Amino acid sequence: MGLKLVMYDWNGTCLNDLPLVYGSIKAIFKHYNVPAPSLEEYRATITSNFLKFYHDHGIPKNATGDDLNLIRKAHFEKNRNGAFLNPGLIESVMETKKLELFTGIVSGEKAGYLETRLREFGISQLFDRVRDGAYDKEAAFVETLDFFGIKAEDSVYIDVTYDGVSAAKNISIITVGFIYPGAYHTEERI
Repeated sequence: MGLKLVMYDWNGTCLNDLPLVYGSIKAIFKHYNVPAPSLEEYRATITSNFLKFYHDHGIPKNATGDDLNLIRKAHFEKNRNGAFLNPGLIESVMETKKLELFTGIVSGEKAGYLETRLREFGISQLFDRVRDGAYDKEAAFVETLDFFGIKAEDSVYIDVTYDGVSAAKNISIITVGFIYPGAYHTEERI
């Protein structure tokens, strides 16, 4: 018994990319000629069900997730240098490694893209397992726990979103809601 695994979310938690993400949101709304919600409204209302967020804010119902992701991806590629690792991330993960704990990332980031970003930042070696494309976070947590042979209560998950923290709590993972001025969700939501 005891802590054996520390898992991190990527977007917003490891990577400070809210300005980049919000820029992509504005690009999507501009593409559809619909006024974008404010950054504050985005932080207060976005959920993992991003299609509902867009449709609720006036994006046509026939716009698919793939349609929106094409615009998002184009914006990300053009502005990828607008995101940076959160201060203290590397030191935090290295301290975790000194304690001989496993480290992992469980993220909804598009499958395959996260590995590229980890290499670009030179931090791939810091994580024992990366599970991207985790649209069903609970299932991704279970897969990760099974991979290490660790019980949920012997792990911790750090995230800046209500959805991620809730999914981890639902399966008895210890959670840390990471709050800072550029976090995806407001302090009240976390």
